[in-house]
Amino acid sequence: MKNKRLTLVLVLSLSMNAAFLAVTGHGWYHGNHPAPEICHLTGKEDHLYRELGLTQAQLAVVKPLADQFHQSLDLLSSDMGTLKKTMMDLLENHDGSWAEIENARRDMAAVQDSIQQTVINHVLDLRKILAPDQQKRFFDLLRRSMQTRPEMFTAKGNP
Repeated sequence: MKNKRLTLVLVLSLSMNAAFLAVTGHGWYHGNHPAPEICHLTGKEDHLYRELGLTQAQLAVVKPLADQFHQSLDLLSSDMGTLKKTMMDLLENHDGSWAEIENARRDMAAVQDSIQQTVINHVLDLRKILAPDQQKRFFDLLRRSMQTRPEMFTAKGNP
């Protein structure tokens, strides 16, 4: 029963994270690249802020927020990569104890929670900057991208 609850919580957590990443990243994913590598404010993905009609004043505020957001995600992604490797090593090693595996899982869940909180904070920061009509357009675009781009949920290197 306890394992079923843990599995359910982990699945829900991962699902929420995927949804929030999609919400913050219309156009961030291209193929199998993770969100931190491409931002909607880079030259490649500037169509989002054009579609939203951001003013120069809004862009001046959004750009530093996006840079800080991506730096945070880069660090968290690096931490998660290290933890995934540790987990795989523990799972592969026949001498690995359940306690070590559980500690690694908890560490991964903590990083996942930090990623979710970072994304949520970024969305809330963006929402404060956008006018009501821009907010509506922003969330409409993100909802549409979640429905039409399922590859946004695929991590780099995974099918």
